[in-house]
Amino acid sequence: MRRKLFLNFGIPYFDVFDPRYKDFSIPTAVRGSFAVEIKNYKRFLKVNGFDGNTKRAEEVIRNAVIQCVKEGIANLPFEEKIPVWQMERRIDTVSSVLAKKLSARLRSGFDVTLSSLDLTAIEVDEFSEGYQRLSHITRDPIIEHVNKKIESENTKMQSIDSKSGTLRPALIGGGIALAAVGAIAALLIILL
Repeated sequence: MRRKLFLNFGIPYFDVFDPRYKDFSIPTAVRGSFAVEIKNYKRFLKVNGFDGNTKRAEEVIRNAVIQCVKEGIANLPFEEKIPVWQMERRIDTVSSVLAKKLSARLRSGFDVTLSSLDLTAIEVDEFSEGYQRLSHITRDPIIEHVNKKIESENTKMQSIDSKSGTLRPALIGGGIALAAVGAIAALLIILL
């Protein structure tokens, strides 16, 4: 008798380290669901020692999935060179990499086939000390550099109006400032 199990899982915050700055951990939580296919359900329960207890079987499989996903998320930034705070943005890539590892683990440990792994969220704790410190190290210098460049360009573009003796920004200066604001927004999106 073939059977398919659909289960949800959630992993509370655990420390994940960024590959570029190994001294800072960022608390990360993961949620998702998975499906496994069991070719012979009665045999599966007997061979794995569940004695017909389907709830116990589901719990053990869910725990194996959680362990494998947690380990995969913790190691993925180093193995795939993905910064921690970009994992959510690359959730399809992360899911694919983890599905390969999880499929092998479930096959060897329980003789079941992974049908799907769907990560629905990879959340970093943006209020944690590690996140704040890493953000300060990586984002603040970029923002400071862009702001200095804007100030420098605006200073260059100002001209003195010979009739009134007042300063007025040249038309191009406003365009440079808008372009710089756009550049800052683009950099922040990339870094997030």
